[in-house]
Amino acid sequence: MKTTKDGFEEGLEELARNKEIIVLSTELKKFADKHPNKFIKTADIGIASGLAHEGKTPFVTTAGLGKNWQQIKEISANNENIKIIDFDEEFEDLAIARVLQNIKVIIPADYYEAKKATIAAGTTKGPFYLKLLIEKAHSTTEKTGFTIGRMEIIKAGKDCTIIATGPTLQNALMAAEKLAKQEIECTVLDCHTIQPIDKHALIATARLTGCIVATERTLGSAIAETMSQNYPVPVRFTTADNIITEVKNAVMQKCEVFAEIPEEHSQKIQLEIRPELQFRLHNGGLIKSIPGLHKALLTMNEETFTHHCNTNKNDFSTWIKEAFKEQSLAKNLEKTHTKIGMMLELTRWMK
Repeated sequence: MKTTKDGFEEGLEELARNKEIIVLSTELKKFADKHPNKFIKTADIGIASGLAHEGKTPFVTTAGLGKNWQQIKEISANNENIKIIDFDEEFEDLAIARVLQNIKVIIPADYYEAKKATIAAGTTKGPFYLKLLIEKAHSTTEKTGFTIGRMEIIKAGKDCTIIATGPTLQNALMAAEKLAKQEIECTVLDCHTIQPIDKHALIATARLTGCIVATERTLGSAIAETMSQNYPVPVRFTTADNIITEVKNAVMQKCEVFAEIPEEHSQKIQLEIRPELQFRLHNGGLIKSIPGLHKALLTMNEETFTHHCNTNKNDFSTWIKEAFKEQSLAKNLEKTHTKIGMMLELTRWMK
């Protein structure tokens, strides 16, 4: 299966047919043999800068930004038409790249996206930084959209948004599949462009799902900055192997916000029921309202929950149907079999 590096090389090949590009690298032997007049065996960013001033479109490979930091900072500040390709396997350089002016920061998820990103960078004026992390699994397809600065919807869900960048997109999709079996439906967004971040997609998905989990810390910081200024919702950062846990934490955090609805507001969105219709829990507790059920579920132990909701019955659904005549909500609750699934259904109803 082809890697991000394969996609990059194929993108260069396509650009070489139609555009006067120059590749500066100590690698890429295949491209060098086929296009000796478009290849310089060096990774000198200073030479790349000189070529850009002559009207060329240089692609220069590197392994990390550290040793070239000052030159890259000047390239970015001057808005030079240079494409920096980083093969280093660490994410740390992303935080450095984000502080630069003008530069577009892209992390392709796989072979297909690396090819599209390379072509987009080669046909768009200005400085680019492409981080090519090795990933053989394909999370996107040839038909998946790619626009610089725009997130792509890979999977739609209503309970939480997982935003992934680079190879972590594969982890996000696998996590979303497992979470669906636990009654948590996730939207998965592919954030291939870290800078500029897609503010409109972030606000739209926050309004839809109410919480966000980012699969990488630098990405998470960019998202948190945007959301805090525009549409505050719970935003959590995680690693590729801990997505499921953080999604559950984010969902619980969202549910806790709705559990704080004042009692007077609760009475406005439901019929006030007589004492004899109030729900008596197996452990002796009393539930007087639909928001009250939501709040009770947050702290309810599994023994109490399974006593009222199991394969043979769903006392909560029946109560909603008979006491409040909320037929649609009752029907949706009847389909749930987990506490978190029921809380999410109630949260959506209370929005």
